[in-house]
Amino acid sequence: QKLKGSVFDRTLLHLLYSQPFFASLQALVSSNPPNQQTKIMTYSICLHIGNAASNDANAFSKILTASSAAEVAAARSSVAPSSLDALLMVVSADDLTKPEVYNPLELANWIAVLTPTASVAIQVVGDCQDLQPVHTSFLLAGLASAFERRTE
Repeated sequence: QKLKGSVFDRTLLHLLYSQPFFASLQALVSSNPPNQQTKIMTYSICLHIGNAASNDANAFSKILTASSAAEVAAARSSVAPSSLDALLMVVSADDLTKPEVYNPLELANWIAVLTPTASVAIQVVGDCQDLQPVHTSFLLAGLASAFERRTE
């Protein structure tokens, strides 16, 4: 049984109040009753589709590889709802127009696993003349494109 007002409790509260890093944690604890303090652990995924790979993958907490559209769907099924803060889909320009590898509708299926503030990016590797499948993905998912960037 927990003793209210014990030296340990007061020391812990003092540490929480004295360190700015924990200010948001303290606010969360004080604003929610103990039985409502559930928080889903969030993370980020870099998904390599087909033969594509990204140099940015190390910035993500999880790196997945899928060689087909079916494997992309299977990768999604392992993600808990509302637990994904960031999703980077990396696909080669050659695979972008192959429906058996890249399905423009698949991004819409990932919406349920994204947090409300998640960021989503589709990186096309290689020389790509037509980004219509990417635009279609965002449109079908109901996402607004913030920007499009081409790099050499």
